[in-house]
Amino acid sequence: GWQYWLLVAFLGLVFLTGGSSRGDVQSLAFLRPVSIGVLGIGLLTLRAEHIRRFKSLFLFAGLILVLVGLYLIPLPASLLSLFPAGEMIDLTKAVAGPASHSASLAAAQSWNAFYALFVPLAVLVIGAQLSREDMFRLLPALLVLGFASGLVGFLQILGSSEAAQALFQRIENAFTTR
Repeated sequence: GWQYWLLVAFLGLVFLTGGSSRGDVQSLAFLRPVSIGVLGIGLLTLRAEHIRRFKSLFLFAGLILVLVGLYLIPLPASLLSLFPAGEMIDLTKAVAGPASHSASLAAAQSWNAFYALFVPLAVLVIGAQLSREDMFRLLPALLVLGFASGLVGFLQILGSSEAAQALFQRIENAFTTR
């Protein structure tokens, strides 16, 4: 069905633009909103039978989402001083003034981790809707995407002239020593 083609296209986009969890990678500014859109489409067509079929995966994904989300909830500074890094929070409060902070000491990285979850969630929600036949058809597509990704990585290695020279020297030695 259409879910198969959406998932293949989305995975192709992930392979082209993804591969990093760093928040400063420019391609994520495109990938993450698209993943939220794909997740939204998937949620509109998700049925209880899909969730039951992959109950443990949905439960695990939900727990991860809640765990990361908990770090983003603003907490009063008095409560934060009870955390193991409470002294650092007290120092921050003394410098910046009293305010509510999240439990995360690196809020930007916590938001990055939260937004990063939308990519696998979109794959899970769309993938759970695939028929058995579509799941088997997905394997060759994943193999092609994996091969293409490996080829791109190989070409990136060749981008370094020293690495390219060493690689070509090894290939040449393999054929000339016979």
